[in-house]
Amino acid sequence: MDSLAERESRLRMLISRLDSEAGKFESILRRVEEKQLALAESVSRRGLKRVPVSILPHSGGELSLYEEIKSHLDELKRMRAEAAAQLDMVQREQSLAEGLKKDYGEKVEIKRGQAGSFEIDFRDDETDAAFEQLKGSRKLALQVRDALNEAGG
Repeated sequence: MDSLAERESRLRMLISRLDSEAGKFESILRRVEEKQLALAESVSRRGLKRVPVSILPHSGGELSLYEEIKSHLDELKRMRAEAAAQLDMVQREQSLAEGLKKDYGEKVEIKRGQAGSFEIDFRDDETDAAFEQLKGSRKLALQVRDALNEAGG
C-alpha cells in the first residue's frame, strides 16, 4: 500500500490534471456556445424564428456537441470533488498519524482498511501483559469448568 505522502502526491497530481482539463473544456464550451448563439442570431436576423441549431460533430442521440461538452465538464468537476475529498481524508490521516506517533511513539500503527477507511492498532508492554494474563486465566477457567463437570457427575 502506498504511504500517505505518496497518496497525497498522487491525488494532488490528479487534481491538477483535472483542473487543467476542466479549464480547457470550459474554454471550448464557451466557444461552442458563442458559435451556437451567433448562428441562432444570424437566423433570427433573417426573419426566421426558433430554428434548431446543432453544432457538429457529436455522438448522436439527444445530445448536441454543446451538451456533450457540458456533460463531460460536469463529470470532470465531480471527479475533482471526489479527489479533493480523498485528499482531505489523507491529510487528516497524516495529521492524526503524526499526533499519535508524537503521543504514543511506535506503540501505535495506522493501517488502511477497506473502502478507503483506516484502522488504528495499539500495542505496548501493558497490553502484552494483559493478554498473557487473559490466556492464563482462560486455562484456569477451563480447568475449573472440567472440575465442576466431574464433581457434578
